[in-house]
Amino acid sequence: MVTGSLSKVFGLAGLRLGWMIGPREVVQRGWAFREYTSLAGSSLSERLAEIALEKGNRERLIERGRRLTRHNFSIFDGWMQPHSDIFSWIKPRFGVIALIKHILRISSFNFSEMLFKEKRITVVPGEVFGLNSYLRLSYCLEESRLTQALHLLDDFLGEHLPEMK
Repeated sequence: MVTGSLSKVFGLAGLRLGWMIGPREVVQRGWAFREYTSLAGSSLSERLAEIALEKGNRERLIERGRRLTRHNFSIFDGWMQPHSDIFSWIKPRFGVIALIKHILRISSFNFSEMLFKEKRITVVPGEVFGLNSYLRLSYCLEESRLTQALHLLDDFLGEHLPEMK
């Protein structure tokens, strides 16, 4: 069973398009589920996907994603180091998602909810994956947006850390 999408590697998550390869019965069940949850695909998204997957465009998008990932990983890793008293992680060898563990007395769900309400930063609470005390976030976005989000996260921690420890 193999699934893929235009989200991570190509940086086109907004198109909400992907593919599935596997045993016919599994693919058919997946297709039925997709039809049930998403009545129809967007013609515009499909056309943009065709353009993105054309030779030349495909390579450019993949290289852009690799460049952003490498560069932003170093920024995020640099941010993690002075926060090692609160957060820990197993550094991915490559990827765009960080799964970080926290030692705070607040649930990841409540942390995520407060962070969004106060700073408009979205992180996924580990509870949705059955992982208490974890946060899932992406560091693969434009550098200015990443650094802004990390500064806002620092502000949030500065405002709430004493009550969360």
